[in-house]
Amino acid sequence: MIALVYLLDKFYRYELNQFHSNNLVIGSMIKLIFTGKEVPYQVRERYRWLIVLTITGITIMSSLLITYLVLILTNNPLLPIVFIIAALVPAIISPITTWAISGLIVKTQKLEEAYRQIACYDYLTGLLTRRAFIEQGEGLLQQCVRKNRSLSLAFLDLDKFKRVNDVYGHAGGDKVLETFAQLMKDAIRSSDIVGRLGGEEFAILLPDTNLEYAEGVLEKIKQKLVQTQIAYLEHTITITVSIGLTDIQNRIDIHFSDLLQQADNALYKAKESGRNRIVTSEEK
Repeated sequence: MIALVYLLDKFYRYELNQFHSNNLVIGSMIKLIFTGKEVPYQVRERYRWLIVLTITGITIMSSLLITYLVLILTNNPLLPIVFIIAALVPAIISPITTWAISGLIVKTQKLEEAYRQIACYDYLTGLLTRRAFIEQGEGLLQQCVRKNRSLSLAFLDLDKFKRVNDVYGHAGGDKVLETFAQLMKDAIRSSDIVGRLGGEEFAILLPDTNLEYAEGVLEKIKQKLVQTQIAYLEHTITITVSIGLTDIQNRIDIHFSDLLQQADNALYKAKESGRNRIVTSEEK
């Protein structure tokens, strides 16, 4: 029985590695099978039958062992029928209950994942929500400060977006937001973080990126948007974006709220100076 648990524990660890999990717990086979959140529901669902076989096998062996010990300790004869019953009962009950419980766990994990998606990602653009962006940004800022890495933050605001809604309706405005969100996704790296902070306002965090390089990335986004003609019904919509950009400037005492404020101030200057431009926090 111990060997079986050990082998299955190794198997689960292999599957978890395929899903890039780093939260493995030594000797946690029981936790992994029953309640372990370390197991993605895809793995649990795919190998549900293995969970049932594992629990059933352990239950039968435990039942036989307990029956044997009880008979020995009470000086009762070791009748085969007693062991048959001891094996038959868990062989019938265990698969049914284990299958139902594992299915319930999978459904629960799917619901948790769905709620997590709703809470963390904007339904229209698929970008991080404001709350999720700030939470991830605070963690990233701490890492960059601790490891002396550069970090840049950009605020992006679509120019005269209210006019788009007034002329083309909210559906037209949604089309613009979706197009711009995809444009940003295509322009940034997998290590960058992008979110929709609200309305037509977005933000991008660029780790290991100084102000000069970040400005180059954002210039490409700005120019790409200018060149993009957004088709909506029989209309073609064009729009521009204003951008405020800042970085941590090697400060170790900076808070994420300070970084947000600096980028917001730079964005305000970009709007005031004519829109469709990038202004950095270093510009006076």
